[in-house]
Amino acid sequence: MSSFGYFILGTIISIPIAIAAPLGTALIQKRLGLRSQKQGLRRLEALEQEYAIVKDYHEDPVKLLTYVSSKILILVLFYIGQEILPAAASFMFFGGSIGAPVLSFQTDGVTVAALSTAIAALLGAIILGLLFRTGYRAYHIVKKVMEFDQYESEVKRELAAIQAGGKTVKAGAQVQIT
Repeated sequence: MSSFGYFILGTIISIPIAIAAPLGTALIQKRLGLRSQKQGLRRLEALEQEYAIVKDYHEDPVKLLTYVSSKILILVLFYIGQEILPAAASFMFFGGSIGAPVLSFQTDGVTVAALSTAIAALLGAIILGLLFRTGYRAYHIVKKVMEFDQYESEVKRELAAIQAGGKTVKAGAQVQIT
């Protein structure tokens, strides 16, 4: 087929598509609107839950201290686990009893020692990720409690924007937080 033939074929196919496109636009916009409403409701619930937690810690410093202490303990335990894991893996794979090492065992050219090192490194990376995630969350909650007035105004502004359907809301807008 020549270039002109492709041009004619493209034109014939594009005319019905151009006619049908506006008919489908309303359906697509309706679908996107429902999806954004659901996302807005999820974000609204998450903001209200976070605000309740931060407000509770702001009003009761003993709860905040207990929260921070528990997170510090969890971080220490994660760190200890990360340090103990390679030693435990090497003890298990190199032989638990004296004189019974399994270093010579090989599968497809990979020794048990190399396999245990890889497993220990993988588990160590997972524990390190949990360590950072826990510390990051705790830091941000404490930061929000310490700067509660600023946090509260930001939450109210975002809640007002969600309730207004995503439109921009002025900084002084009043919003009721449940």
